[in-house]
Amino acid sequence: MIGNRFLTILFVVILFHQANAQCGTNASKVGSTCYCNPGYYGPNDSNCQQCQSNTYSLQGVSNTGPSVTQFSACSYCQIGYYVTTPGTATALPGCLQCPAGSTTLNPLSQPGSISSCICFDPNGTALSSLSQACQCNIGFYGSPQTTQAGPSGCTPCPANFTSPIGTADQTGCTKQLDSSILKAFQQLIMILILF
Repeated sequence: MIGNRFLTILFVVILFHQANAQCGTNASKVGSTCYCNPGYYGPNDSNCQQCQSNTYSLQGVSNTGPSVTQFSACSYCQIGYYVTTPGTATALPGCLQCPAGSTTLNPLSQPGSISSCICFDPNGTALSSLSQACQCNIGFYGSPQTTQAGPSGCTPCPANFTSPIGTADQTGCTKQLDSSILKAFQQLIMILILF
């Protein structure tokens, strides 16, 4: 009877110890299992290595386990980078940093372009192959904010004024044409074309 009681207590102590065991360096628990942290990979939670070349891994079985390799785990570009070439079984993805004042919202694994990056300033332009820097949008002037938190650096032009993309100061805001004048001008041009 004492032997069974001792074994029961020993079993409970072992279970408690395993449930509260610490994870290795650069690892943490998800539920009751230790995995390498996001951005790391390894064969187990005691041997986690950081992803290289601005790549990133998601936490779980995809970045921790005996068959996990750097190439299989680190198949994402970290936040602030977009994918130029996808990763393969033998190569990491190509990751290019977003322009100043912009970022990506999540780690990315699919090839994209600079348009995957979003300017921090809500009044800034969308990025594209034609517009590769954050600038104030049409109808605004100033310098876009360069950090994720803070007020917009792009100020709206005064009422009835507009500006082209990238206007630096209020002197770049010009008076808008009244829409009725614009329509009359368009009609006049059409009449002249027809005659």
